[in-house]
Amino acid sequence: MLDKKALLKLPVSVQRYLLRQAVETAAGNLKDIEARHIEEMVQTLDKPAGKQISLPYGLVFAVDYDRYLLAKDISPLNPFPVLAGEYPLKIPGKTIIPGGA
Repeated sequence: MLDKKALLKLPVSVQRYLLRQAVETAAGNLKDIEARHIEEMVQTLDKPAGKQISLPYGLVFAVDYDRYLLAKDISPLNPFPVLAGEYPLKIPGKTIIPGGA
């Protein structure tokens, strides 16, 4: 995870360097990581929350409201549990979904 406010305050050259280091840490190496991948990430920094780009090694770079996430599993960005199956809505009435609030 990268702090959004802090990263956006840095010069673009430092942003590129830190993003490259983050990719190397997450992937274990920089093989198959090209300059265009880092540039895509830089171009995504000012996009709205929910924006995601796919990178080599199954990595995903995602924008949240106050942070960026670079990982194979971006589920930590979603505060809601994953729902399995379908749940018919009771209209009118109340539908209880396991794990929901």
